[in-house]
Amino acid sequence: MSEFDNNKPYIKKAILKNGLVYVYDAGNFRMVGLNQQTGKVKWTTEKYSVSTMTAYCFDSSGNFYVGGYYGPNAMKINKSGRVLWNADHIKDTYYCPTKMEIKNNKLYVTFKTPKVTIKINASTGKKI
Repeated sequence: MSEFDNNKPYIKKAILKNGLVYVYDAGNFRMVGLNQQTGKVKWTTEKYSVSTMTAYCFDSSGNFYVGGYYGPNAMKINKSGRVLWNADHIKDTYYCPTKMEIKNNKLYVTFKTPKVTIKINASTGKKI
């Protein structure tokens, strides 16, 4: 994992799904996908500003939805590690997602402050 060694990683959370280990690398402000069998890095996302991953879910196609403190409040990452959208535009209104759930192409995101659940179009990342 030499990609981590040179960049002072700080691993906050890891999730195992579909043969990948999804790792939140807080030291480098990015998500990393590792091969479950070998531990080798398959992909990394671009750097984004988030202090910790607080909520996540997967859809039936294997897309990963994740959010954290101070934004992005929600982002969608495909199985290849490509960020499909980032709903960072809602971060000034809502703080700290605590739960994410996908139903009928809608991402339901529950926040700590204010205590509210909003709907986001899972295809576009736009608030409904």
